[in-house]
Amino acid sequence: MTYNGDIYTIDDFSKMRKRYPDINDFMIGRGILRNPLLPALIQGETWTEAEMLDKFVLFHQGFLKYFKARQSTEKALIAKMKGFWTFSHDLVDPEGQYINNLRRSQSELEYLRIVDEMLSRNTIVFREDKLQREIKF
Repeated sequence: MTYNGDIYTIDDFSKMRKRYPDINDFMIGRGILRNPLLPALIQGETWTEAEMLDKFVLFHQGFLKYFKARQSTEKALIAKMKGFWTFSHDLVDPEGQYINNLRRSQSELEYLRIVDEMLSRNTIVFREDKLQREIKF
């Protein structure tokens, strides 16, 4: 049997693990979009701040590459990527400075410029159990 849904934090996972001790398989859907590092964090992995941001950037690049190969138009690609940021922007844009510009972007070039500007701030915000630790480097 597999548990699916409502796992967005390590605390969520721990609660489900305690609630359903006989289940060994868990699916994390939107929780991964919200925090791509979540599965590894659940397994106890830790990283430096720079490594955390690098892993997020690689996740975004992989997501972009995947959809770029499957979307027939630039407009469709940008729409998919806007969906990605609906879940993920809190990690790198907690004040919401860039998300509105991303939502208004109309071309891949404009989209990439905004993402590059946002990620070049070298800031990632990790939220766990309603606690916030902002990491700048």
